[in-house]
Parts: sequence; C-alpha cells; structure tokens
Amino acid sequence: MQTAKVIFGSNNLPFSLLIKLFTLSSWCHCAIIDGDYVIDTTLLSGVRRITLDEWKSHYIKHEVVEFPISDLENSLAWARDQIGKKYDMLGILSLALHKKYEDVDKWFCSELVAQYLGIKYKVWRLSPQFLKQLSNVLKGWIT
Repeated sequence: MQTAKVIFGSNNLPFSLLIKLFTLSSWCHCAIIDGDYVIDTTLLSGVRRITLDEWKSHYIKHEVVEFPISDLENSLAWARDQIGKKYDMLGILSLALHKKYEDVDKWFCSELVAQYLGIKYKVWRLSPQFLKQLSNVLKGWIT
C-alpha cells in the first residue's frame, strides 16, 4: 500500500476563523503534497499548485500526515487535472448548513483532498478537521 501526504494548516484570518467556527475545528485548510509543491483550492484562486514553502508561509500552524492510497501516481495525475477549476463556495456552505450543495466542477479544500484520497463517503460533508481525525484513526494501519 502506498501513502499520500496531506498537509493541514491553520491561521487566524477572518475566513479561516469562520471555517473553524462552523466546523468546530482547529484546522481551516488542507492540501495535497506533490513533491515540493502543494495542490489546494482557495476562495480567491480556485485550485492551484504552489510551492510547499509558500503554502506554509500562509499558515502559522501546519502538520503533514500520511494516508493509505491505492494508486498514488493516478491520484496525483487526477489532482493536477483539477488545477484551474474554481472554488466550490456552495459546497463549503453545505458544511455549515448540513445540506448538499455542490458543483462537480468546483472544489473546496477538504472535498478536493477527500476525492484525491479515494474516500467514498459524501466528500461534500468532510471538513479539514474530519480528515485530520481520520488520519489519527488510521495511524498504525499504514505501513
């Protein structure tokens, strides 16, 4: 079994504080690690690829975790194909309102990461905090 690296981040910017409040989380963002880069999505940029160092400079707290993944190369290729797609503002509202609002061609961060990891649960319901907790559950299962 291969492993995929995901980075979780937190800062105290207004939108980040709202995400942490509505998701009852200490994490406001997550991203896919792609070598020395990350693939993530933000409200202003949509899905993008930036250096890991640049990403870390935006988050005062961050942590890298590993998840089991069946085909790392195909998953990374899929994630790279998402670059340029827009941010899923309706999808992020589904976390707060507990209703399914999503656009299949747009992504918010944990939705993008969950799809990348192959998580089959309702990805529009998963927050960064949920994914981080899932990584804690999986510790010991990853070899």
